[in-house]
Amino acid sequence: MKCEFLIITFLSAFNFAFSQAVPPPEPYGPLPSERQLAWQETGFYAIIHFTPTTFENKEWGYGDADPAIFTPSSFNAGQVVAAA
Repeated sequence: MKCEFLIITFLSAFNFAFSQAVPPPEPYGPLPSERQLAWQETGFYAIIHFTPTTFENKEWGYGDADPAIFTPSSFNAGQVVAAA
């Protein structure tokens, strides 16, 4: 019975000692601006990039693609945005 009392007392003291609120650490290094934080809260964004390499079935280009291959005949930006 005495042992149980000591264990309960110890655990209560231990719990109390480590349950105190600890303040958050001070910021270190460069901090993001309000604009950067707002951008990170964006739920959706997209980057669409077409180059002549897109039409050559290559993943990487070396700058040697013929610019004449990039001839979109009926490009509709609104259609791309609606699909996204």
